[in-house]
Amino acid sequence: MTTIDLDQDYSVPCYSGATRMQSELTAAFNLVADKTNWKYPVNALVSMSADLGLISDAVVHFTGSVPTMSFLPMAVAVRADGYYRAIGS
Repeated sequence: MTTIDLDQDYSVPCYSGATRMQSELTAAFNLVADKTNWKYPVNALVSMSADLGLISDAVVHFTGSVPTMSFLPMAVAVRADGYYRAIGS
């Protein structure tokens, strides 16, 4: 069995096919995660300059749900079912 040292950063294969660092995924997910409970649905606005591919990978990584993104005049709306819905809770 492989164990992961949580004090070390590590690479993660992602939904998009990219390999990302766990620290990147965490930072990106923190931009869109519900602030009261990260397992709730995602419903956030991000800057047009945000790395949407990274955010998408982060949402899938943490919640198991695939986000949708809607382009607004000054921002991008990011929505996803969230962890609880993804696992059928």
